[in-house]
Amino acid sequence: MCRNAPITRLRPRAVGLLQLSLVGACALGVACSSPGSAGTGTGGTGPGGPGNSAGVNGGVGSGGSGQGGTSSPTGAAGTSATGSAGTGGIGGNGPDSMAGTGGAAPGSGGAPPPPPPPKDPFNVVTAGSAVDIYVDSADFPAVVRAVGDLRADVQRVSGTAPTIKNATTGLSSTAIIVGTLGKSPVIDALASAGKLDTMGVTGKWEASVIQAVANPLAGVTRALVIAGSDRRGTVYGIYELSQRIGVSPWYWWADVAPTPATTIVVDGAVFKQGEPSVKYRGIFINDEENFSTWAANKIDNGKIPGPETYKKVFELLLRLKANFLWPAMHPVSDEFNKYPENAANAGYVRARKCSCWRRSSKN
Repeated sequence: MCRNAPITRLRPRAVGLLQLSLVGACALGVACSSPGSAGTGTGGTGPGGPGNSAGVNGGVGSGGSGQGGTSSPTGAAGTSATGSAGTGGIGGNGPDSMAGTGGAAPGSGGAPPPPPPPKDPFNVVTAGSAVDIYVDSADFPAVVRAVGDLRADVQRVSGTAPTIKNATTGLSSTAIIVGTLGKSPVIDALASAGKLDTMGVTGKWEASVIQAVANPLAGVTRALVIAGSDRRGTVYGIYELSQRIGVSPWYWWADVAPTPATTIVVDGAVFKQGEPSVKYRGIFINDEENFSTWAANKIDNGKIPGPETYKKVFELLLRLKANFLWPAMHPVSDEFNKYPENAANAGYVRARKCSCWRRSSKN
C-alpha cells in the first residue's frame, strides 16, 4: 500500500504538476548553501536644525549610519535602511531652514561563500578538450544509459562531448572509468589491487565511490573512477559527477541552464555515498488532468501520458537519487502498463513495486 509522505510541489516546464516526496532536502538535490555575508549601507545627512529668532537658517544635521544588509541562507541580496530627507525648522523671522539631505542607497546583499578548491583536482575538460569515458558494455543497461547522460551533461557545460569507449585500449591518457562492483572486471581489478577504496561500498544498497586513481590501466596515467555497489549505486555516482560539473537534476523539468565553461575541474579526492537512510524514495504524479493533457500535447503525441514522458520522469528520479514511482492513476490518464515501453524503461529505476489503487475522480 502506498504510504503518505511529506510533499512539495513543482510545476514541470510551467504546465503540469509533479508531487515530490521529500526524504531529506540535500539528499534529493534541493539547494543547500551556506549563509552569505551581511550587506552594508550608510545613511545620508540628517534633518536640518531649527531656525533661530534672528532669522538665520538652521544648520544641517549630522550624517547617520544606515542599517546593514542581511543575507538569506542562500546568499540572496540583503537590504539596508534608506534615510529620508531631513526637514529644517522654521526661523523666527528669517527664511525657512535648509532641509537635510536624504539617506544613502541601500546596502548590497551578502554573497554565498565560494566553493573550496579541489583537494585533488581532476580535469574533465581542458581548454575545450574532454577526457574519454570508459564503461563495460556488459555492465547493467541502466549504467550504460546513464554514461550517455554524463556525456551529454559535459557537452551542456563545455560544448565538447567526451568519447564513450567500451574497450580499455586506446583510451585518453586521463579518463573517466565507470563500472559496478561484481559486474565490471576493470572495477573489480582496481578494488582487488587496493587502488580503489571500496570499504563501506561493497555489498551495500545503492552505495558508490568516486576517486581519482593513478595508473589504473596500461596507457592511462590517471582516471576518475566511479564505482557502485549495485546498478543504482553506480548510476547515482554518475549523476553525482553531473551535479559537480554544474548540471542540475532539474535541467529539463525546470529549465535550469548550467553555467558554460571551457575547462571543467572536479575534486578527485575519495568521495563515498553510503546506503541511503530512507530505502524507498520517489515521486507521485499529481494534478493528472494538467499533467496528462500537457504530456499528450507536447511530448507523447496523444498518449496521456506515454513512454516519452515517463522517460523524463525516470531520469529525474535517478538524478535525484530516488528509486520509486507512483504513476498516473486518474481515470483521465492512460494505464501505466498500457504501453510496454513504460515497464521496460522502469527497469532502470525500479527498486520495488507499489500496490496502488486506481483513484476515482468522484471521491
